[in-house]
Amino acid sequence: MPYDMQHLIIICGVIELLFAIPAGMILKRLGLSSWWALLCFVPVVALFGLWLLAFVKWPREATQA
Repeated sequence: MPYDMQHLIIICGVIELLFAIPAGMILKRLGLSSWWALLCFVPVVALFGLWLLAFVKWPREATQA
């Protein structure tokens, strides 16, 4: 087996950061705390957060209403 558990944890951490950093930047632009991007590290919660983000009122929509 080419990778042991330590390598797997490092690889998964890097992949998670590739999702969390842009998510934090998007959340900051929406006026939310970028700390919510930590939800990317919990897969089921991240999926729930993505669905929630898809249906909340965005700042651009709030100014047009």
